[in-house]
Amino acid sequence: MSNTLKIARKEFTDLIGNRLIIFIIFVYLFLIAKTIYDFHTVTPENIKNGNLAMSLLMGLWYILTVYGTLVGIVLGFSSISSERKGNALNTLIVKPVYRDTIINGKLIGIFGFIICLFGIATFIYFSVLLIFYGNYIGAIILNILVRLLFILFLSIIYVMIFFIPINASIYNN
Repeated sequence: MSNTLKIARKEFTDLIGNRLIIFIIFVYLFLIAKTIYDFHTVTPENIKNGNLAMSLLMGLWYILTVYGTLVGIVLGFSSISSERKGNALNTLIVKPVYRDTIINGKLIGIFGFIICLFGIATFIYFSVLLIFYGNYIGAIILNILVRLLFILFLSIIYVMIFFIPINASIYNN
């Protein structure tokens, strides 16, 4: 288990230091800002109709799944290219480490990275919306928080589906 966690830590730090991933995160944050702006232009209709909680959660779902899918695909290809470029995979396979340990470590590292990214995205999304619409959201905050964990869980599973086949294909050769 310690080898798996070492590989997960290595994968997490490699992703944080990767320039492509940092660029994709900035694009992701820009798309969050765009979605918040779009929500800001449509909000008066949602407040009148009483659909504010559903609109907030659907906006977050859209950000996490649609844009997050692109992040998951980039994470998969980035992890493969960094392994092939640095020959780290050959070094790991020569040592007495099982292939399953490598795959599980990489998946745990990516899973932790996606959880951090989605946590930051959710925090930014709701922080900006609380600044603009705090008096409206205050009445429905409990309703939003109950459904928020479910949305985060489903979004992470959805994005990991796009990452797993890309990453597992390297180890079948």
